[in-house]
Amino acid sequence: MFREERDVMVFYVGELTIFPGWMVLRLPPPRPPSYELFPGVGYYKFYPEGSPTYYQASSTCMNEGGHLAIVNSEAEMEVIKMLYARYPKAKEWAYVGFNDLAVDGEYITIFECPIF
Repeated sequence: MFREERDVMVFYVGELTIFPGWMVLRLPPPRPPSYELFPGVGYYKFYPEGSPTYYQASSTCMNEGGHLAIVNSEAEMEVIKMLYARYPKAKEWAYVGFNDLAVDGEYITIFECPIF
């Protein structure tokens, strides 16, 4: 999406505004309450008490403006391991942002992208 402002095209991509020919510094959005920023990775919140169902876990995240974690990199995996290490009495497993609920054995993310 774009609009013209005084002969300059301004593009809006989510929270990022791009002025063609200019370098734009992207700052992280404000920290959501009780979330922690891991620079270069994103905001995370850990629920050591867990959730009884996948749907409840997903709903809790969505109600706070977030989503279940989708591990896309080694850095993200390190964040999750670090969070678990802080809570030694946490459940041994957690719900993540991919599942095979639609078709057994065919995993997709919560954004309906296939897991390869």
